[in-house]
Amino acid sequence: MIEGLQTFGLVEAIRRNPAEEIFINSSRPLKATEIIELFVPTLSPRGGNQRREENRTLGFWRDWLVNVEGGLCAPVTLEMVLVFTSGLDSLPPLGFDTTPSLQFHNSQRPLPVANTWMNCGIVQAPTFGLV
Repeated sequence: MIEGLQTFGLVEAIRRNPAEEIFINSSRPLKATEIIELFVPTLSPRGGNQRREENRTLGFWRDWLVNVEGGLCAPVTLEMVLVFTSGLDSLPPLGFDTTPSLQFHNSQRPLPVANTWMNCGIVQAPTFGLV
């Protein structure tokens, strides 16, 4: 039986997570830290102006997520942010197949863009304004 569970990575997932998170829907609200940790930013090389602006934008993104969690951006919720960026309204118990990423672009488009088919959120640098 263990070999069968190992085929899909379930043994490792069970060891990493409490059983109730994998087998039972634990519908608890998302936290800003979960979204922040979920999306890995794709940053420019260190030392350049572009990287400085991306870091600044990343700070705005994180602050905004904390504000959303605190209800300061109602009616927007973290679940809505997750739906926009991934197409899902809750975190998959076994995680995503590919690591969700956060990428930056420098066009004149003032709002963020999401590619749900590849778990990627794209934000405007240097300014990020959703609030």
